[in-house]
Amino acid sequence: MSLEEWEPGFAAFLRLTCQKGPLTSNLSFVLNDPTPFSFDNEYYVNAMRGEEYLKIDAEMVSNPKTAHVMKHFSMNEADFFRAFSSAFVKLSRYGVLTGKQGVIRKNCNQLS
Repeated sequence: MSLEEWEPGFAAFLRLTCQKGPLTSNLSFVLNDPTPFSFDNEYYVNAMRGEEYLKIDAEMVSNPKTAHVMKHFSMNEADFFRAFSSAFVKLSRYGVLTGKQGVIRKNCNQLS
């Protein structure tokens, strides 16, 4: 089933938002969060409604390994805040590699 058949209003919104043609730059911004200036769980709420903008978002909703997390965070903003805070703290402890300490890959699939 195509997006047009499944969710015609959302498909129309995407066509208007994601313009194509010579005036469009190679850099684009995908509005996959309708509340970009608020920290909330609307990304999960919309994903559960079938309003995904990217293929990966749709896959996360339907994949048995991630669907329960998507559903839980869509229904429980406080749990999303707790999980996000915990992950943010863990990531901030890693430190940033600078200079010759880190590796920048030209092709992410290859080691060199």
